[in-house]
Amino acid sequence: MLDHFAVIGDWISKYIGDGIFFIVVLVAAVYICIFMREERTKFVIPVVVCIVVVANPISFEFVFRHVIYWRLFWMVPDGIIIALAGVHLMQRWKHEIVRILIGAGLVAVILLTGTNVYTEAGFGLSANPEKVPQGVVDVAEAILSLDKNPKCIMRDRYLTEIRQVSGDIELLYGRDIFGYIVHSGKVKHQIRDILESDEILPEDYEAILRRAYNLGYDFLVVHISKPIPPEIAGKYGYRVVDGIDGSTIYYCPELCHKPATVAAKREWRRARREAKERKAGLKAAAQAAKEAEELAAKGLSEDDGTAQLWGEGA
Repeated sequence: MLDHFAVIGDWISKYIGDGIFFIVVLVAAVYICIFMREERTKFVIPVVVCIVVVANPISFEFVFRHVIYWRLFWMVPDGIIIALAGVHLMQRWKHEIVRILIGAGLVAVILLTGTNVYTEAGFGLSANPEKVPQGVVDVAEAILSLDKNPKCIMRDRYLTEIRQVSGDIELLYGRDIFGYIVHSGKVKHQIRDILESDEILPEDYEAILRRAYNLGYDFLVVHISKPIPPEIAGKYGYRVVDGIDGSTIYYCPELCHKPATVAAKREWRRARREAKERKAGLKAAAQAAKEAEELAAKGLSEDDGTAQLWGEGA
């Protein structure tokens, strides 16, 4: 749990940059607390509560470690706090020149302090209008050149951004596989785990391609170091069409615009039904174990408990 302090501190230090802007925000917040009671209740106190909730190891452990943590600091209205304090300070002076100087000073502070995200925060100028890595654009364009409405199974590298290039690209699983919003099905997780593993066995590729073919997914994008055995790819009609950005793109022309087969839909429903049955079985087993523990704690066996329930063995 104490390790979370280091993680939280690291994210805070990255967010506040060189710290100068953060100091200005603190000074403005103190000013509001002293001279602006109504605004203090509306802005400063809620911000303090948010920081206490977000920047502590307990909430980080159970809630915030599963989200994009640094985005939580967007809840702090730092710009608004500076603007409120600055405008109030200007209103306290009657001389126009003083007001102009205060306003210009605040603008200079906001513009000149902080950290340049293009030099020190890991960001860079985008190479394309979509503002995604160029490799994502290259893969998307290669796929779309063969099918205007492609259905794809691909590496994690492209999942979160490729549909920013084109919404016509349909994925078997997207960013939902990371649990951001909803939990993906077990089969999808199995396919993703195989594609992201260090070594992929031929029988694993066989299972993935069989399912991809039955469901009508005509593209498979894998790491260039983990090629699909030619005999397995050829068995289902897939062939290499390009090698881009460290990835190999496989395409099955036969599946272009072909909907999933009835057999595939039946197989998919069967897999989901089996997963539900396994889950129900595990739940029943857990309940039985819990009841057995309760009986044991009371000094009864299962037979004794049953006898007493029916009024026997008295």
